[in-house]
Amino acid sequence: MRRAVGVFVLCAVLLCAVPALASAATLRAPRMKQATCSAGDKLLLSWSASSGAKGYTVYRAKSATARMRTVIAKVKGTSLRYLPAADKSGAVWYYSVRATAGKCTSPFSAATLAVSKWAPPAVGVPQVQSGGKVRLSWNKLPGATGYRVWSAATQSMADAIAVATTASTVDLTPLSATAPTYYQVAATRGAFTGPKSAVVAYIPQVAPSGSVTYRALLVGNGDYLRPYADLAPATWNDAEQFGNALGLFRLDGCTYTPTLVKGRTGAQILSDIRSTFAGAGADDVSLFFYAGHGGFDEGAYLLCGIDAWVTPSDPLAGCVTLAQLQAALEQVPGRVIVILDCCNSGGFIERGATSAARIAASQAFNQAVIDAFAESSSTVPATAAELKKSGKRALNVPKFLVMTACKGTESSVQEEEYGYFTYSLLWGLGWNEARKEKLDKVAADVNADGQVTFNEAYVYSRNKTADLSYSEQNAQVYPQNSGFVFYAR
Repeated sequence: MRRAVGVFVLCAVLLCAVPALASAATLRAPRMKQATCSAGDKLLLSWSASSGAKGYTVYRAKSATARMRTVIAKVKGTSLRYLPAADKSGAVWYYSVRATAGKCTSPFSAATLAVSKWAPPAVGVPQVQSGGKVRLSWNKLPGATGYRVWSAATQSMADAIAVATTASTVDLTPLSATAPTYYQVAATRGAFTGPKSAVVAYIPQVAPSGSVTYRALLVGNGDYLRPYADLAPATWNDAEQFGNALGLFRLDGCTYTPTLVKGRTGAQILSDIRSTFAGAGADDVSLFFYAGHGGFDEGAYLLCGIDAWVTPSDPLAGCVTLAQLQAALEQVPGRVIVILDCCNSGGFIERGATSAARIAASQAFNQAVIDAFAESSSTVPATAAELKKSGKRALNVPKFLVMTACKGTESSVQEEEYGYFTYSLLWGLGWNEARKEKLDKVAADVNADGQVTFNEAYVYSRNKTADLSYSEQNAQVYPQNSGFVFYAR
């Protein structure tokens, strides 16, 4: 009996004197999961629970084989959102965790690799290559050993297909010859994947069929009722000369039917949209062009009718809100093209406003236009030609094509007789707005195929507008790289 008691006392002494024996006997090492990216440069570290654990200590080291001496956190749960604040972008670390219960400590988990402060790659506009492939290019990220590229048929990137590459460019075959393909890119190192880029789209060139009807509503607002807000005759000429250019449009036997209106109130603009596009069908193309003042008041972005700002008790009287414009155009069947040559740095902002206030207002207005239509989930049925080419598959394509006169920090510049943006756009389509005459060359048709895609029109007008304004004004577009046939003659 005395001998048995002595053995028990000896075991107890050993367990207390050597805590490592106690921890090994009572706590198993957690299983570290793969680190992932979280919001705001944070890393999400997580692991499996260890039976009997009261908490966990998280460590990191510069290599998988180095001793884990640096404690970064002690937590009770099985995950940690960790911000490596002092790290530079691309810093590589290995993370491990131990379970704890009083003085008992488990062995280290296997280490997981993570890279600090990677930004999402900046992916350029997809470029068409020979053989029908599309080239994606992006910036290299420090510490990256590869990149993962996802392709999907929807902007939500559902059911995306992933490929891996070690380069910062890749050529891929689009998922469809007639419908958009959407792409995302992320940097990788080992099993760690960084934050995904913004979604970019490749929209293949699709020529409308001969059954398409083309309609255009061209609004020129210049002679505003409020003093000091006059934009005439520049905005009138913009709308009128756009109509003259569209009068030369010829594609597969189809022509545009332009409707020109000037000096419209806010209510009349909405009424004009309903009446002009009343007969539109699913295969048709409807173009809305507006030259005039834009604005912001009462939390709403506005297109300003000539009766804007004359009713002090109702700041929105005489205006069309961006939400109203989108709602009205959503009701128009078929494809809808929206072109706005306006900003809100004119009469809407009082003449005493600071330059910074004008810049901020212009930035918000133009970005709101692009965002409103880019976020629309509306699609339209494919034309008969598209269905024939695709083997009668059911296809949908984006509804809206949008171009605005200037980007965030700029104002839409008006000469006495025309606006820089509309002048540049029409020159690219083969029309001289200043002289009101046809040009021999359609300058925007850079590949000389007799057709001007929406992207070709945008690129030409953007470059020429920037040249005329000494790079102080740049057109904006949605979606990028659209191959939709916008003009032909």
